[in-house]
Amino acid sequence: MGKSIIRLRYRKVITAASTAAWDRQVFDDTYQAFSEQIQYGNQRSQTHVLIAEPRVDPDLMNTYMQQLQGYIPDVVNSSGQPKLPFREYTFEIVNAHPGTQEEHAVAIEFYSEPLTWIDVVGTNLLVAYGDQLAALRAGQEVETELIPLQPLLNIHSIQ
Repeated sequence: MGKSIIRLRYRKVITAASTAAWDRQVFDDTYQAFSEQIQYGNQRSQTHVLIAEPRVDPDLMNTYMQQLQGYIPDVVNSSGQPKLPFREYTFEIVNAHPGTQEEHAVAIEFYSEPLTWIDVVGTNLLVAYGDQLAALRAGQEVETELIPLQPLLNIHSIQ
């Protein structure tokens, strides 16, 4: 295939077993937010409350996203540097049990900026940032990156 505009999606799952500093902060703060929702709900009703969709303050998540400096975590180029920019993300609490932090799990799906997909080289996507189709057709030189394929990294859209 190749020579198309694509966006990639990376699903990052954070659990009690996650060890990276950023992951631990997200894990601890989202569990704390979930616990506070449970406590608030129980205080208001005097019974145990099941929260259908536990939520985390969007401002808290935006703070964590800013720490990533615009790059998708865990996805690096062939030189080991985080170089895949993201435009948007979604957040969900995957597993939540009151009083059981070990079972808490969250997932963040990152959606890359548009990329020009040029080819597949081994187990890597050869891409250029942005829409470089016209430059390639004109025979111009474009800067490229090799992004290794990995679990939970998928092509989200193609045009």
